[in-house]
Amino acid sequence: MVLDQVELNPYIYSFETLDNIYLYLPYKQTLASFSKEEWARIKSLNVESNIAKALGEKKIYVEQGYSENFIELYKKQIGSPSLRIVYIISTDACNFNCRYCFIENNFNTQNRSTAKVDEVIKWVDYALANSNDELRFIFYGGEPLLNKELVLNAINHINEQRQKYHKSIAISINTNGSIYSDEFADTFKKSRVNLSISLDGPKELNDKGRVTKIGDSAFDLAFENIWKYIDKGVNVSLSITITKYNINFLPQIARWIVDTFKGKINGVGFNPPMESEFGNPITVEDFKLVMLQIYNAFRIFKKYGIYEDRVMRRLNAIIDERPHLKDCAGVGNQIVIAADGKIGPCQAFIGSGRYFKDIAPEEYNFKSDETILEWNSITPVNKEECKKCPFILICGNGCPYYASLKDGTIHGLDRRYCEMLPIMMNEILKDNFYGKIKAIFLDYDDTLMLRGNLGEVLDEVAKIFGIVYKIDYKKFMEENAGYLNVRDFFVANGVSEAEINKVIVAYIKAFKKGSRLNTWLIEQLKKINLPTFILTNNSERMVIDELRENRVEGYFAGVFGNSLYKKPSKEFYEHVFKTTGYRPEEILYIGDSMRDLLPIYNFGCRVALLSPKDENYTQILENEWLVDLCQ
Repeated sequence: MVLDQVELNPYIYSFETLDNIYLYLPYKQTLASFSKEEWARIKSLNVESNIAKALGEKKIYVEQGYSENFIELYKKQIGSPSLRIVYIISTDACNFNCRYCFIENNFNTQNRSTAKVDEVIKWVDYALANSNDELRFIFYGGEPLLNKELVLNAINHINEQRQKYHKSIAISINTNGSIYSDEFADTFKKSRVNLSISLDGPKELNDKGRVTKIGDSAFDLAFENIWKYIDKGVNVSLSITITKYNINFLPQIARWIVDTFKGKINGVGFNPPMESEFGNPITVEDFKLVMLQIYNAFRIFKKYGIYEDRVMRRLNAIIDERPHLKDCAGVGNQIVIAADGKIGPCQAFIGSGRYFKDIAPEEYNFKSDETILEWNSITPVNKEECKKCPFILICGNGCPYYASLKDGTIHGLDRRYCEMLPIMMNEILKDNFYGKIKAIFLDYDDTLMLRGNLGEVLDEVAKIFGIVYKIDYKKFMEENAGYLNVRDFFVANGVSEAEINKVIVAYIKAFKKGSRLNTWLIEQLKKINLPTFILTNNSERMVIDELRENRVEGYFAGVFGNSLYKKPSKEFYEHVFKTTGYRPEEILYIGDSMRDLLPIYNFGCRVALLSPKDENYTQILENEWLVDLCQ
């Protein structure tokens, strides 16, 4: 390889720690790591010819002009439409009233349809005759099991046709779990149906987003029926939709599932927050948080042998060294049979009717249908905005429906994945190259020591000293990386140098008065049994005194406060790493918010979110999820 004719691959994605660089590049889904010194030589093309040759084989070095040929190569792999999945909407009616549903909430009227058996059977036969070697039928709704006649007859018909068509045929049902019958269970077991039941966590979390039409608990009925189907030998998986109520607890929910169902659940799928055309009142907008939480839950599921679909779809592409050009089968690999008999590519558009047509199977040609051809073209390699993205072969495009909501076109970007994929890749690289966790770094306020209401504390101090706040503490914290430097705050509000020490003493007294120790966390740290260091913006002396008062000082290897540097400055964390001797690769940091996690996450540490003061927190989730993440 001639070095003056090559360049660094423009598609490389990297993140760095104090000493190392970790890379992902889409060619053969390659993962790699180098020391910073090695990487500096590689970037400057200052390597020996044999090393340059090896880097060229991995496509870290590429010929100049590589990107144009790269895009064209993968455009050719898109191919023509190929039918692999058939959604059967047995009814678009539902007996639940889930607040986030993008199917039910997209209808402009109360009119609903129920699929007719004979019409669906014709489309089943069409799909069997016009699909490739693998075909999956998915019964969907609404609530699909409300149409018992359709579900049972269609499944029986599919089973009868298996011998005629020598292909792999699978059947899935997505249900809210409200309906059980022995006839259903016997048919599902016999037909090897995968029954995916929606459950967003334990009752306290699930029922905040999922309720029946009359407002009753959705959890009780679904939970009871999950066990009935399991006891009958049906393959059951869980579908978890992420909401503002459960987002802070996904790893805890993962361990709850492990403990509750004891190996009886075959798989889990996380659904990132989605909206209807009329919005979603319980959505989540922080998609970095979404992916961090999904990935830590994935780690727990992986430990216990439970398949998690959201991460594994992309991880499988990395393992197989193949491009993941389409994440959704709707883009050229699927038809949806609506309950009113119309045909389209995506169930999210059933309510509006967009992209659906009224056509008979004998008149339909999947491969040449204009709508299918348009959807088949939807992939990152066909999007100008994606042509320089390092995740172009692992993204899979995301959701065209979501893109249409936010960008006004199905050809737009699903920007959730623009935020989520860097986080996912960071965690994949960590799992691939990092060793075991050797130490815990721990936030203090509202993680280990649970505080009272800060506004009330400041009001109490103001009354004592007659302070009128000119600057709101929330605004002050926003301008100071989310932290309240007490001295600076009071000085900014006019407290004199003569009074400041008295005010600070009163503040600390009021601040500590409503505090309580997170005893669950102490018990988990005992089980984890790793050196644990507290990182805080308080003074070391204040923290040590509180630990002594609560008789837990001996559980901690050290306290880093604000005496030299202020958290979350770069200098603060560099000082902690240098003093403790631990590298970012060896640390798990535990904090109570993304604002707290991100600064040290950017050093390359693994992180865990613990939000015991979240109003949705429930003691049911006080399980050993944190122990799992440390093993």
